[in-house]
Amino acid sequence: MQSYFSFSSAIILLGVFLNYQTLLPASISQKAKWVSPNPQDTLFLQGEVLYRNSCAACHVYTSKHNIGTAPNLKGVQMRWKDYPKEDLYNFIRNSPKMIQEGHPKAVKVANQWDGVMTAYPELSAKDIELMLYFIEKETYGDE
Repeated sequence: MQSYFSFSSAIILLGVFLNYQTLLPASISQKAKWVSPNPQDTLFLQGEVLYRNSCAACHVYTSKHNIGTAPNLKGVQMRWKDYPKEDLYNFIRNSPKMIQEGHPKAVKVANQWDGVMTAYPELSAKDIELMLYFIEKETYGDE
């Protein structure tokens, strides 16, 4: 009798797991699938892969609210507009170094959040441009 209930429970859980997309509202379900709005846009797709591998665990970009454990990336380039783009790129590559050196924007971000961003020294300028392109296109579309 006990094995029957265990087996039945496992089947039910498997069914829920396999069909969880149908239980979500359409807007959440669509985001969860990571569907490109333009599958022909290779820059977008490359940026999406980089974002998912480097940023998605901590950052969001889809809401004006901070839902992740780190700053929302929606509008990140605008928030760094008073500094050369290389400063944002260097922050992505090694924020602890910029904070230690006293960069005003890096220090401000560090003071607003608990913890320090993981360093990504391996990201090239092209990689960062692709990620930012993805975030801007996904956030604002073709506005």
